[in-house]
Amino acid sequence: MTFAIVAAMQDELATLLHDMGRSATRSVHGRREFFRGELWGRPCVAVLSRIGKVAAATTVATLIHEFGAERIVFTGVAGGIGTATRIGDVVIADELVQHD
Repeated sequence: MTFAIVAAMQDELATLLHDMGRSATRSVHGRREFFRGELWGRPCVAVLSRIGKVAAATTVATLIHEFGAERIVFTGVAGGIGTATRIGDVVIADELVQHD
């Protein structure tokens, strides 16, 4: 099973690529660079979607269509988190709001 990790910013992707090491191979689809390799012993595709919901949606569609990704995780930073949250904490929402 292939899983994918999507990041909106280059700094977020850089750590993943470092951890993939030499296993990462680069391919280009549209305007995106996809890096296929192994992460934590599992097949993985990592990609920079850039910022915005349209960029994320088109990138995820390519992950599913071109790479057969079955599990997709979006990683990155967000604003508006409470003061009890620290750098490195994993935050999982139980409610989401989208606003344009």
